Amino acid sequence: MLTQLVFAEVLRTEDTAPLRLAAPLLFDALRDTHHFVDALVPMEEGQAPWIEAIRYIRAYETQTSPHWSPRHVSRANAARFFAKKGIPIQVRGAEIGTQGAQGSRSIAQTVRVPFGRLGSLAMEFLQQTFERRYDPVRKHVNLHPELSMTSMKIEPSIPLGYLYRIALQHLHVVPARTGRNQLLDNALTASCHLGALVDAEPWSPFEPLGDHYPADVIRSLGRVVLYDQVFALPQIHQPVVEALLRDVVVPVADQLPGGPVWRPDHILALLMVLQDMAEHPCKGTVVQRSEVEARLAARLFDRHAAEMLVHTFSLDRPCRNYYSPGHGSDAEALEAALVQLDGSRLWIPPAAFLGAAFYQRAFRLLANGRSNFNTEVGRKFELHMAERLAQRGILCLRGVMKRGRQVTGDVDLAIETDRHIVLFEMKAKALRTESRANDTATFFIDIAETLVHGATQLSKCELRLLQEDSIALPNGVLELRGREVLKVVLTIADFGGLHDTTTMRRGLEALAGVEIALTNASSSSQTRRVGAGNRDLVGLRSVLSKLVAVAHNPYREHPYDNIFFHNLGFIEELLQHSATGEELVENLRSVSRISFSTRNPGFEFEQLRRIRAQATAEQQLSTMPTYPVSPTV
Repeated sequence: MLTQLVFAEVLRTEDTAPLRLAAPLLFDALRDTHHFVDALVPMEEGQAPWIEAIRYIRAYETQTSPHWSPRHVSRANAARFFAKKGIPIQVRGAEIGTQGAQGSRSIAQTVRVPFGRLGSLAMEFLQQTFERRYDPVRKHVNLHPELSMTSMKIEPSIPLGYLYRIALQHLHVVPARTGRNQLLDNALTASCHLGALVDAEPWSPFEPLGDHYPADVIRSLGRVVLYDQVFALPQIHQPVVEALLRDVVVPVADQLPGGPVWRPDHILALLMVLQDMAEHPCKGTVVQRSEVEARLAARLFDRHAAEMLVHTFSLDRPCRNYYSPGHGSDAEALEAALVQLDGSRLWIPPAAFLGAAFYQRAFRLLANGRSNFNTEVGRKFELHMAERLAQRGILCLRGVMKRGRQVTGDVDLAIETDRHIVLFEMKAKALRTESRANDTATFFIDIAETLVHGATQLSKCELRLLQEDSIALPNGVLELRGREVLKVVLTIADFGGLHDTTTMRRGLEALAGVEIALTNASSSSQTRRVGAGNRDLVGLRSVLSKLVAVAHNPYREHPYDNIFFHNLGFIEELLQHSATGEELVENLRSVSRISFSTRNPGFEFEQLRRIRAQATAEQQLSTMPTYPVSPTV
């Protein structure tokens, strides 16, 4: 009752947004207690707001969208569920967790044991789920849970990303002969509670971040990556992957010394073979190794190279050491484009996931530990995007900026429209395995070298453009002419929920100007790279403070509002629906206006596009002339 009185006092407000965020917590606390009925009876007038919220939540509880989850499982439910199984759950403030690695392993076993006993049937169940969530227009599987209508927060669902990794472990296992339905039910129940322990959002939309320690902000952003590992899988259209490998990655690999029996361009032939053999967008395909090798040899005219490439490219029991979310062995799941089942059979993933997995695997093999590979790929990526935009009829400027003879920076890509100038900074780097395994230092380095460094460089270009009104580039002059400047950090790799506009901008705002202290550096290289990241954070705050001082800057009040962070796959989706540069910019900005996001911009853009198309059609129908109908004789 004391808790109820405290919340009643806190929530006595006219602002319903924080109230709706806190109401689910109250409901979870009271749902399984004998005081629930008493809680619905007002004891005093001040309790009315939270009691009304409790009633709203209770009504919503029975109406949750069946497309996503039949019943919302809260973190409180999950803690009780695992406590009943003898697995203690620790709660420290807003943090919830277990006692070390053994506790995490014990929780994981509640899912892995029953799901693993299903063997190859585990993947078949997932594939049926993928079919129900497949969007034939986007050619994507919608894996991200939708927003809760009660609290404007992401509502956890079945952790399909985690289950996919467990199913990969057991593709070669013979299914149990009896009790399959009970095993599946046990695995799904445990997995939903496991997913509920993962913090879906790093912070509330209403939470000020100024008082957070920088390391806490980094850890919060790391939880976004963990959430993606549990609930999602990367997807990218196969034509995009083919063009990326052909025009960007393979040419760089050809220029570098050394290599195996097969050549880098043989990778493209293997992609064509797997595309032809992947029979369904949501179902994996079991094929004979000899057939794959024969088809590849027919394209390469080299049987030995074909056999060696299939042997090198395929993975034997991927994720065999993966047991719980955040484990480093997760990387193999992202590269599982070809899996060895036994000596004669291979497994090809569903076509929806093949493109992203193939690119990850090909990139790792072609990079082969070369230190300058990312840099060279980044340069080719700039040329590729310039040519790609030109194919769509969107002209762009690029090149080094000079003041006199001195080079002062460069513009990777700039698009001009009547109302906007869009500056792009291209990045080829992806999150490393350690970043996905909760290594704070590595995660900070990866974010600093992509998002932070890109935003800093773009802000410097913007500042010079606002101060001097024009920038001379090798292929033209970029003139301001009163137009708005937008800044896009564009990556090849998918950074998942970190691309969400609200998450990204609030994270940058909390980190800009601070210094991340590294107490347990693993190497001198790591110390040096953390130092470079800290300098970029200081540089970002410095240049943004100068931008705020520019009187004619339309974003001087909110200097982070014109920063975007997206990946190539999403930009390619926008290009499919953009006939001009202005349409591309408008489509880009439309998704960024969503305050409460599912962190799946492609899905949100398609939903908005359909809504706009329906509204346009209805408007056209309403303005059509009507003619009187003559009476029938």
